[in-house]
Amino acid sequence: MVFHVHQDKLAQLGEAIQTARKLRTLTQKDLAIRAGVTRQAVSSIEKGGASKTETLVALLFVLGLDQQFLDSIKLQNDDVGLRLSRLKLPDVVKRKKVTWDD
Repeated sequence: MVFHVHQDKLAQLGEAIQTARKLRTLTQKDLAIRAGVTRQAVSSIEKGGASKTETLVALLFVLGLDQQFLDSIKLQNDDVGLRLSRLKLPDVVKRKKVTWDD
């Protein structure tokens, strides 16, 4: 199940991939062949459909956008992550047992 807010982000990502593909004058079939996925998978992603991580990474790689994507999620580009890392959180987070009495 994809929540509505996530669906909007998937649609934006799909549009961006479609734009990048068209700017490189690739058809959906061309991109699919180069990425080792089906044309239907490319079409689904471009329409904002959910996808496997490896499919998305393969498309980004073929389009030359994989490193840019990885750079965008590095810690130095993550304001929230940077602030949290300064709190010296524990290395291991243990799951708390939840009982009905809590």
